[in-house]
Amino acid sequence: MHLLLVPCFFRQAHRGPSYIKHRNALQLATASLVVSSALTDPACAQDIVVNNGQTAVFVASRTLNSVTNNGGVVSVAAAGVTLNTNFVQQGGTTRIAAGGTLSDSDGVVAVSGGELQNNGGGTISSAVSISGGTLTASGGTFGGNVTISGAGTLNLDSSAIVGTTTMTGGNIDVNNGSTLQTDLVQSGGTTTIKSGGTLTDSGGTTLSGGVIENSGTITNAVALTGGTLTNTTGGTVNGLTTVQSGTLNASGGTFVGGVTAQGGTVNITTSQTLDLTNNGSVININTGVNLTDDLVNNSGTLNIAGTLTGNLTNSATVYVAGTITGNVINNSSLIFNRSDAPTYGGAISGTGSLTKSGAGTLTLTGSSTHTGGTVISAGTLQIGDGGTSGNIGGDISNSAALVFNRADALTYGGAISGTGSLTKSGAGTLTLTGSSTHTGGTVISAGTLQIGDGGTSGSIVGDISNSAALVFNRSDALTYGGAISGTGSLTKSGAGTLTLTGSSTHTGGTVISAGTLQIGDGGTSGSIGGDITNNADLIFNRSDALTYGSVISGSGSLTKSGAGTLTLTEVNTHTGGTTVSAGKLVVNGSIGAITLNGGTLGGSGTVGGFTARSGSKIAPGNSIGTLNVAGNAMFDSGSAYEVEVDSAGNADRIVATGGVNIDSDATVNILAENGTDDGSGFAPSTTYTIITAGTAVTGKFGTVTDNFAFLDAALGYDDPKAVTLTLTRNASSFASVGKTANQRAVANAVSSGATGNRVFDAVVGLSADGARAAFDSLSGEIHASLPSLFLNDSARLRDTVTSRIHDAFAGFSEVPEIAFNGPVGPRGPGLGTGSGFNLTTWGSAYGAYGKLDGDGNAATLSRSTGGALVGLEATAWPQARFGLLAGLGQSQASVSARASSADANSYTLGAYGGVRLSDLGLTFGAAYCWHDVTSERAVAAGGLKDTLTADYWSRTAQVFGEASYALETPWLQVSPFAGLALLHQQTDAFQEQGSAALALTGDGSSQLLGSSTLGLRMSKTLATTDSVSVALTGAFGWRHAIGDLTPDQRMALSGLDPFTVQGVPLDRDTALVEAGLALTITDRTTLGLSYQGAFGENASDQGANARVNIRF
Repeated sequence: MHLLLVPCFFRQAHRGPSYIKHRNALQLATASLVVSSALTDPACAQDIVVNNGQTAVFVASRTLNSVTNNGGVVSVAAAGVTLNTNFVQQGGTTRIAAGGTLSDSDGVVAVSGGELQNNGGGTISSAVSISGGTLTASGGTFGGNVTISGAGTLNLDSSAIVGTTTMTGGNIDVNNGSTLQTDLVQSGGTTTIKSGGTLTDSGGTTLSGGVIENSGTITNAVALTGGTLTNTTGGTVNGLTTVQSGTLNASGGTFVGGVTAQGGTVNITTSQTLDLTNNGSVININTGVNLTDDLVNNSGTLNIAGTLTGNLTNSATVYVAGTITGNVINNSSLIFNRSDAPTYGGAISGTGSLTKSGAGTLTLTGSSTHTGGTVISAGTLQIGDGGTSGNIGGDISNSAALVFNRADALTYGGAISGTGSLTKSGAGTLTLTGSSTHTGGTVISAGTLQIGDGGTSGSIVGDISNSAALVFNRSDALTYGGAISGTGSLTKSGAGTLTLTGSSTHTGGTVISAGTLQIGDGGTSGSIGGDITNNADLIFNRSDALTYGSVISGSGSLTKSGAGTLTLTEVNTHTGGTTVSAGKLVVNGSIGAITLNGGTLGGSGTVGGFTARSGSKIAPGNSIGTLNVAGNAMFDSGSAYEVEVDSAGNADRIVATGGVNIDSDATVNILAENGTDDGSGFAPSTTYTIITAGTAVTGKFGTVTDNFAFLDAALGYDDPKAVTLTLTRNASSFASVGKTANQRAVANAVSSGATGNRVFDAVVGLSADGARAAFDSLSGEIHASLPSLFLNDSARLRDTVTSRIHDAFAGFSEVPEIAFNGPVGPRGPGLGTGSGFNLTTWGSAYGAYGKLDGDGNAATLSRSTGGALVGLEATAWPQARFGLLAGLGQSQASVSARASSADANSYTLGAYGGVRLSDLGLTFGAAYCWHDVTSERAVAAGGLKDTLTADYWSRTAQVFGEASYALETPWLQVSPFAGLALLHQQTDAFQEQGSAALALTGDGSSQLLGSSTLGLRMSKTLATTDSVSVALTGAFGWRHAIGDLTPDQRMALSGLDPFTVQGVPLDRDTALVEAGLALTITDRTTLGLSYQGAFGENASDQGANARVNIRF
């Protein structure tokens, strides 16, 4: 290398460096330039550019316009040397030696590439802007501020003092053993403080963007308004760290001044001790991290996935997916979200809420007194771990599972709501004094669950599965409607009344130690299982039947209230007495003495005596039976003894080992018991023993009543230890109880019999209502009603024939049939315009249902029918047609009030004709119909019962005629008509099959009836072509019946006089309606479909008819 000393840059030496003067600038091309003397020529104070591979060394102070390092080496090489210029570092290396000074005449040293080195003792007296390249501070001094942007780097190898460092990009590296003392304002880029490095900022460091990674020391406060500060292992922040925005990563370093988080995010990624206050940030304690210190969460969110060892004061939201070991003062929201089974032993206090989410089980063993309520949204919240610690305050909204597990006594006074379940485990007693309305059920797996503490609070709903002990302890009334199941016990303590309206099937027994246990609230629900030890009061209060099949013991009392029947089947040993105040108590086991203040005592068991007071009743047995009294029996004034008897000589009985005392105002009510009668009937003067006393019968019943229509009851006291009942035939006729003509007719027939006749004997012991039902059942009324059905159905054939003739003559009940190839007349295509002999076949299918209402004597007959008619007709001359018809039908009839039904298959033959005289039409015909009848009746008279059948023939004959007149209007075709018919109905004699005593023999019968009809037919053609026509059709009319409308039938029972019953009558006047659609589809085929209805005062009939006509 050649060193060339030149006094002026515009002079060239012999063989030294080469240079190029260009526009007052010196641009080195080769070798090196050493400036060692003053440049006095003003023309020399210009610009220097140092290119790649070249060197400019300043060994004397100089002032130049500009120096640009564009890839070479620039050196302020000696102490006391000052380079005053507009300095630009674009590449290469610039060194400022100890004692040297770089002063930028523009005030800012611009570094955009290469490296500017401010070595120990060197000085950059101006500001520095680093947009690229590197500024290395190795102990020098900075007289101005430093700005770092783009890809620029400030690298500290030793200590440096900078007024303000503004960083929008690039990097700051504070290396081991170096210190950067500056007011750092960073909005971008990365500041790395390596282990052993120090950042000192007397005014506090502000980070609004970019990254600070600290493994060394920050001696001052740090304010994050953006960006990321990561304090890693070995890093220390001595001042207060404030997070307003951005992210703080606490990754193992130390925050001596603590952290106040007001926004942004704080991630604690390494276990450490940290004084942390959250005033609005999201704080994350990561999985596996143990944060040791007290934490204040005033606002924002705290997510604990690791462990918080210390106390927590919370006024915001805390999500715990990890562990907290200290206490929590919670004035906002604390959430535990774990999938495993953590235990939290700290105390939770404050006004905030606790939420248990996640699939795992959270066990609380500390004292949780927070008042903001608890929400269980998933998994299980367990209070206690089986020891003596763990409680909770406030209400609980439970949508998953809640468990109390303590070995000692615990009282929970909050309300439990939601769809979740409650489990009581642990050996201790849990007392609930709040309102528990959860619907997910309750399980008692160990210890005791107690509802109430003897006061007026504490309740529970939903079913309880009890495998340990359940106690209700209230001083007032409480109703529990859930079901109690399991092997556990139930205890009723406290002075109040507990009402159970659910089904309690627990088998561990029930103890009533105080107050009242009531089963049912007067409705149809409430039951209990297992034995009951009753040392207070037990009440059964149901409106329906209930059987209790376990034992009642103890010193308490039993009360039967409610309108229903309570049946006891076991040996009951309670000594506090039994009271019946309403309904019926049936004792089929045994029980002590009973007092009846109303209600009924029955059964076939044993009672220790009874006192029946006014309004009460003794009704032994479970129908007919014996009530055993191990003591005395007393009938007070106004009481009643209800005795059931049957025709076999059986009767209710009271058998007492002591005495029977009867007040003269007591009553005996005698009832017929027909359920077990064998049909033999009551023998004359039948005598029954109804009371037997061990000592004596004292007193007599003042009144004897019975429900027999034809028997009288009398009591006997001949035996001083017994009371007997004698039934004898009275003077009342059977017909006297009949309310209808049919009932009286059958009654008179039955009364023609005598004792020994099975029907007579069956009826004589009946009540008035029972006798009337027997007479209706015996009457065979359906046989008398069937003629009305056949006569009513006969109108269907007449309607079909008259409509058919009307069609044939271009009438209007359907689209007129095209029977000839002649022209279309004024009424549409028709048969009446041609000539010659022609044949037409037609068919009509029908279906209908209806009923003939009863008249108060005969019962309603319901029926359905269906069938078909077919015909063949010929044209004798253009205005006359004659035809033959045949039909097949089936009808089903039922009289449900008489348990009777019948089927009839009907076969019909007939002939008809029609004549058209201009607009006047005449129709006439005759038909004969055979009905094959099969009937079935379920008959019951007292104890006699059987199903009877019959098979016989009935016939209907009719002749009929109709006149009609065709009229034309601009809108439709109408035809008024009038018709007459004469009908004759005949039924063959028959014999029912079945019980000989109940089967009827029927005589033949006949009925003659006339009928007239007036009406109007209408038709409207909608569309017509040469061979196709569509029309709407309709008709309405009035039918009037002439003659006897009520059929009758003479019949007889075996051994009794004949009787005549009347069937359901026909209506005198009936309204008729028809509506249909008709379609001509070819010149030889027509189709029709119509609705037909008939409505009278006592009958209705509705049906459908489908027709087809074919000419050939």
